[in-house]
Amino acid sequence: MKILSREEYINDITDYENFYLLISADNEIFLCADMELTGNDNLRIEMMNFKLNESLNISEAIDECRGKYSGGISFVEYSSFNVVKTAIITDFLALEKNTVYLLCRDDELKKIAESYPNQKIYVRVKN
Repeated sequence: MKILSREEYINDITDYENFYLLISADNEIFLCADMELTGNDNLRIEMMNFKLNESLNISEAIDECRGKYSGGISFVEYSSFNVVKTAIITDFLALEKNTVYLLCRDDELKKIAESYPNQKIYVRVKN
């Protein structure tokens, strides 16, 4: 796990689907937002408040919570892919201020929760 500057985090955005906004609170960790490639080859921001199972890898915990919670997701959608490529990063990072930016492995969810209690965390998963 490595702390990144905001600029390093932004410069590392290539595969949009490996970037998440997590919030740790009261010894639990929640998925609050991510970027998603839709079926029509457009990108959108998905916002939610889903508790993650810390005993799983990040990707597994996210898949599990999406299956467990029906509904509860709101979207920021864009009119075209040309618009989204410039706007999505700005909009995604504007969701929370005063955050930690992390580069981590998929198996570090529990470590994130323990290392950053009661914080907002932008995570980039790199395997």
